[in-house]
Amino acid sequence: MPGRVYIFNATLSDIQIHINDNHVGRLVGMDAKQHYTPSQLSAERCKDGTTNKAQFGSTTKLDLKSERGQVCYMVTLDTREFPIHQDVQVYIFQHSAVIAGSKEQMLSCIIEQD
Repeated sequence: MPGRVYIFNATLSDIQIHINDNHVGRLVGMDAKQHYTPSQLSAERCKDGTTNKAQFGSTTKLDLKSERGQVCYMVTLDTREFPIHQDVQVYIFQHSAVIAGSKEQMLSCIIEQD
């Protein structure tokens, strides 16, 4: 069974999330009243490698839209590094995004902007 990708908003801005051009939800920005706990949503991983659905395949387009503008990331999840059954985390920061997997893979990969 494929794992899931958990996306966390570690910015102060609300963000609209689009995966492969499919709107999947809104993540609110962190707030001091909530002890700066990032909001999160999740999406399925696709065992077939590529998809145009709101799933994470081997390469996935992740668009983030906020009042500050829009940024697009191409997220690469190599199944040799991140086995398909494994859950993965994506942390969105102000000017970057980071993939984290298991304990051995913590902060494994910085995602490049497209």
